[in-house]
Amino acid sequence: MYSNPHATVGLVINVVSQAIFQDTLTAYLVAMPFAIGSHYVLDFVKETHLKDDVFVYDVLPSWIYYIAGFFSGNFLLFLVSWIEGNLFDIIDKKFYLSVVNSKKFPATHYFHKHKTGIETTLFGTKLTSVVCVILFIIISLII
Repeated sequence: MYSNPHATVGLVINVVSQAIFQDTLTAYLVAMPFAIGSHYVLDFVKETHLKDDVFVYDVLPSWIYYIAGFFSGNFLLFLVSWIEGNLFDIIDKKFYLSVVNSKKFPATHYFHKHKTGIETTLFGTKLTSVVCVILFIIISLII
């Protein structure tokens, strides 16, 4: 799965935790295992590769995510949520260096051993990205 849905689910988990506990540190600590674990669960959704559309449906949404976090005044919340939601990819893709140079930094599969899952179409993958962008923009406006 691309980084945008992982970040968005991590954000939702952290925002709910903040609303429940009303204490930032407690909320982060309680949300952390759930946000990190959500990555494993979400990876059962097998997205279709975006190929030429990666910039539009993954890179650009990531930039929008950080901009929304900055302008919401909750950049740390957005950053922590992104890291927690994407931690398994950060580890397996060696801080995403394997995306840039897979020969020098080959990806590992410590956390990505899913053999089964729900297959999605290219439209479904793109729709997921758009829905996530809308969701984290709404969150940035209400928190």
